Amino acid sequence: MKRNLLICALVGILSVGIVFASCTQTSSTPATPTTSTTPTTPTTPATPATPTTEEAIEIPFGTCSCLSGPYAPWGLSEHWAQEIMVDDINNGGGCWGDIYGHEPGFRVDGQLYKWKLIAYDYKMDSAEAVKVVNRLVYEDGVKFMHVFCWPALYPTRDILEQNKIFVSEQGMGEDIIGPEYPRTFRFLQEPNTNAAALVPYMYDTLGYRTVSIIGDDTADGVVYSDEYGKWMEQVGIEVLSKQIYEPNTQDYTPFLSKAIAENPDLIAGLKVDAPLMGMFVKQARELGYEGDIFMGAPFTWKELVETCGDMENIEGLLSTMMIGEECPLERQQWFRDEYIARHGESEWDGGIVDRADPIHMITIAIEKANSLDPDEVAAALENLESPDLKSFYGDPCWFGGESVWGINHDLVTPASLIKVVDGHPITLATITPPRDAY
Repeated sequence: MKRNLLICALVGILSVGIVFASCTQTSSTPATPTTSTTPTTPTTPATPATPTTEEAIEIPFGTCSCLSGPYAPWGLSEHWAQEIMVDDINNGGGCWGDIYGHEPGFRVDGQLYKWKLIAYDYKMDSAEAVKVVNRLVYEDGVKFMHVFCWPALYPTRDILEQNKIFVSEQGMGEDIIGPEYPRTFRFLQEPNTNAAALVPYMYDTLGYRTVSIIGDDTADGVVYSDEYGKWMEQVGIEVLSKQIYEPNTQDYTPFLSKAIAENPDLIAGLKVDAPLMGMFVKQARELGYEGDIFMGAPFTWKELVETCGDMENIEGLLSTMMIGEECPLERQQWFRDEYIARHGESEWDGGIVDRADPIHMITIAIEKANSLDPDEVAAALENLESPDLKSFYGDPCWFGGESVWGINHDLVTPASLIKVVDGHPITLATITPPRDAY
């Protein structure tokens, strides 16, 4: 589609009022209209501009979120991160303006745009997800959308593909991405890559030789258990057992009792959802287990502390898909400080950086493509990497996955191994996955 026709179509869509409806929705604060004295090119970051009276056209960015129910600790933090990122881009804030050196908003063919975040709660219910996605597509005119996890993505595939929606997603599963979904990207550290980075460290540096795996029977839980189990066996860590439990299980004692009897060097919870991780660890300690526990999915610190029973229970706990509280990178410090300023220190934990990358990276791809066409943006994004992209996990980062899924639509970033030391989650190691592992 020619760019001028696309912009006309978008203006027509945006002339119809965008409807907001969610019991927990919070919209981002509109930016003050700004401009640059010289339009930026799609390949060169702009110098922060002097504000003028130029009007920016709003582009809706929709999210099918989980803002209530058992997954709310993750869904809310993701939504709050999205609000921060949209405001940062629209206002040329501490990351988009200061770190990227970009003017407020983003440009296509010289026209200034800004995002308008539209978030609806699907409550981790697949039937509700269909309603939400239909509303975003057919009422709100969304062409760029974030979907929270596979229970919302799988039942809405036909709607998303038929309408050629650009989709960012953060959930595991065997068929989240693939050549048949050319506009879907997963912005989530994969067990495939994290295991390739961290398991050799566990063997060589931490000295683990045996492991008992416990995980849930979900689309993402199976990926965790399979991938970590494969890499552990490959480096020489013997998998003594792999136990799979039904989702929403809260009594882990039968599984933990069997694992403890095997006397492993490590018990790996692959995966246990927040806030159930605290219960998992508490029950292990109550059964007398004093050894190491590794969580393959990130914990939410607040819920972990509230449910672990005693801080001594989580001492030495290992996890990944998050950063330590020291936040060594400038962009991590900015995000942490902004998040805490809005929502309080008790709501922050290092796993929230996992939700910070998509909107910035999609916006960079839009400018790189010099287009708002989802197909053209997808083609640009899959070929972008550091230094054009800056992940909140650190550098380098790129899109991989072709060897497994047939398409390079999985974000690959450095993997951090976190350990609780003296009651604080600190970074034990940060390792870049092998380039050819994925």
